[in-house]
Amino acid sequence: MRKALPDKVPGVGYTLKHRTCVELLIRYYCERAVGKKDGAGELFTAEDLGLMLKRAKCHDVDKLMTYLCYPQFSADYYHRLFQGHHAEALITPEMKSKYDWMEMIFDWESNRYTKADKTYSAWKFANRVVPHLLPYTERYFELFELKNEDGECIREIKEAVDRTFTREELLETFREYLETTNMDMLDGISREETEKYMAWPKGSRHRRPGKYVEENPKYLEIELFDGIFRSGAFDMDRLLSLTEEEIESENDAAVERLEKKRIEYMSRLNDK
Repeated sequence: MRKALPDKVPGVGYTLKHRTCVELLIRYYCERAVGKKDGAGELFTAEDLGLMLKRAKCHDVDKLMTYLCYPQFSADYYHRLFQGHHAEALITPEMKSKYDWMEMIFDWESNRYTKADKTYSAWKFANRVVPHLLPYTERYFELFELKNEDGECIREIKEAVDRTFTREELLETFREYLETTNMDMLDGISREETEKYMAWPKGSRHRRPGKYVEENPKYLEIELFDGIFRSGAFDMDRLLSLTEEEIESENDAAVERLEKKRIEYMSRLNDK
């Protein structure tokens, strides 16, 4: 028996519906953008499409996983801290990749497909709610031809997500995420990424609340983080561009570098 997931309020069921919608939007608009230039004159390539399709498989899956382990508010809060497609993430606008901005637009656009009380298009939302982000996003609105306030929803996408999602689909989403990211193979890379950010001053430091939070009363009210945070996160764009064989090779190299550092560290201790 296929077990239906509740989606009346934000949670696992709704987030699975939302993630599916974002994936469909990315596929629809990005496939049509290949070979076109964005508002700054940069070409959107087949390689860009491939990486965006992989990002689509990963969209909000971390939140789906943590919803199963922690209270919903906590899961959502930490998701927004670490995911670059959120304006209020710890990384600054200058640190975001172009794929962060693209994914952010589709995140906004999905609202009117899945939320009865959210009828704004992404362009209308950007202009009315987050106009200070237009210098970063407008070029991509032009690329995807989404620069309109009252355009119609894509009927096929609306119909595809206007349904109940199941536990089996949730499990399939987790499987696709694992196969897309190969996270189970990244023991060496994971440890090395951690050490990079722990080795101050090489790491990046961020303070919350940041500019976006300070300008948005909604987020200022729920801001929990106050102080300096040494942020560590995978370079997902780089990892998603690697094949499984390349990831295995990169991970083995990371393990070797870590072992070399461990030997050097033990040697220094013995010399003291």
